[in-house]
Amino acid sequence: MSVFYFLGYTINRVTLFALIFSNRHSRGRRHRCRQNMVRHFRLPESHGRPMSEVAVEAVAEVGNPTILATFAVIAAVLPMAFVAA
Repeated sequence: MSVFYFLGYTINRVTLFALIFSNRHSRGRRHRCRQNMVRHFRLPESHGRPMSEVAVEAVAEVGNPTILATFAVIAAVLPMAFVAA
């Protein structure tokens, strides 16, 4: 934080909102992946298969929407980089 202070950056309300927003989004993505993995582990057709194979399938199922949501968050937060103090 002291590096930002010496460079002249300050944390204002907009920056705090962007940090909270991106942190919340990041935790939500992990939760969705974990939740989908648990669902796949409990499916009857997953019994007897290697856990790593089931986990890869579960993450791949929610991968594309998760990546697109990440790009949407980046697009929403990116203008904050150009806000002058």
